[in-house]
Formats: sequence, structure tokens, C-alpha cells
Amino acid sequence: MIGYMFDTNIFNAVLDQDIELGERKDAIYYYTHIPLDEIQQTSNEARREQLERTFHAIGGESVPTTSAILDVSKWDQCSFDSGDGFLEKIRTELRALDRASGKRLSETNQSRDALVAHTCISNGFFLVTNDKNLRAVSENNGGKVLSMDEFLGT
Repeated sequence: MIGYMFDTNIFNAVLDQDIELGERKDAIYYYTHIPLDEIQQTSNEARREQLERTFHAIGGESVPTTSAILDVSKWDQCSFDSGDGFLEKIRTELRALDRASGKRLSETNQSRDALVAHTCISNGFFLVTNDKNLRAVSENNGGKVLSMDEFLGT
């Protein structure tokens, strides 16, 4: 079985493009608290409700993040990393790429992305994302990444 984890932008794509993921016999979907936290911060109430329904419809198995970041992680849904600096390396690379590309994400958003990437890399999951910078950083650090189109085989 192959493990997949969806970045929050994939839930938006599924909703906006009315994509039917269907069941895949070779797949197990995993998620952390991160995408639901981001979805729940959507200011448009109708959009937030649609995204929450999309998230729950896709489902999957909840796993803790592989590491923790103060003011981002839910302490009952995270692990504490080994202190080897790997998470910080991912965060630093992501910050640099975002800055170079003119992307203005908050420190919290970059931390969330780094937690998702770290969790996927550590568990051998494919990260499904349309975020080019997150993809580059994940792949640079040994992660397996697919865009939504690649995941769907289109």
C-alpha cells in the first residue's frame, strides 16, 4: 500500500474543480491536524463548510506530525523530533524559496508546510501538493511528491 498525504491546497482544488478522487486499491490516505486547522481559518463561512465537508469526505487515517512547533502544533497530535535539526532545515529552505519567489507567507504557514513535509518524509508518504516551493524543498530532502494532476494521472 502507498501512503498519501494531501496539502491543504489539494482540498481547495478538489472542491473548486469538482474532482472525484474515488477509492484507490493501492492507497492509504493520511492526514495530520494541519490541513483541518488551515481550513477552519477560512474566513468565508460557506467556503469553510464546503472545505470541511471535502476534507471529511476524503477521509483517511490521522497521524501525528513527526515533530512539533510552538504555537502551531497541537500537543496531543504531534511527536517531538530527535533534535537532529531536520525540521529546521526544511523550514529554512522553504523560507528562502518563498522569499526568492516573492511569496509572502506567514511564519505560521511556513511552519505548517514544514511540519507536513517532515511528516511525509519521515513516514515515506507521498505528499500531494500544488505548491512548487513546498514540492522543491520536500524533494530536496528526500521526499516523494506529486501534484494533483500527477496524482490523478492526468
